[in-house]
Amino acid sequence: TVYPATLWAVRYGSTDVMESSDRGVSWKTLGAANLASDELRAIALPPPPNSWKPWVGCGPFDPGIFHHDGTSWSDKSAGLPSIDAKRIEGIAVVDADTVYLATWEGVFKTVDRGASWTPLGASSLSYAYDVLPPPAGRPSELWAGTYKGAALSRDQGANWEAFAAGI
Repeated sequence: TVYPATLWAVRYGSTDVMESSDRGVSWKTLGAANLASDELRAIALPPPPNSWKPWVGCGPFDPGIFHHDGTSWSDKSAGLPSIDAKRIEGIAVVDADTVYLATWEGVFKTVDRGASWTPLGASSLSYAYDVLPPPAGRPSELWAGTYKGAALSRDQGANWEAFAAGI
């Protein structure tokens, strides 16, 4: 993920969350040892001015969702209903409060910085591997990638339309 001067990276298959404030010349690890997970799978950032507060998703063996508040990491997995819901494959951050997760159990949304999570849509979204935030001017629209293809919701995730042809 890129913002004007700062780069963020997750070293796939490890527990390293890396930050570069000089466009990649040097890197530092953001306290990843505190995450207690086997593998980081995804990273996402809110838009400015909170773009220095990353979210990371972990899995598959010690899964969870974690948020860095600028000082330390906190586990935001408590409100997710099962171990498969905690296996994070994709993250989309809309603002400081609103985050979408693509998980092995489908798509979830929080509007309170991860204090609680709401499942979106039907079980047909199980094994979601990515989710995109609503595009500008269309706040009700979401896209998700699943093992069956792409899915579109035009009503904030209540109903989904599958697009698998040609994928």
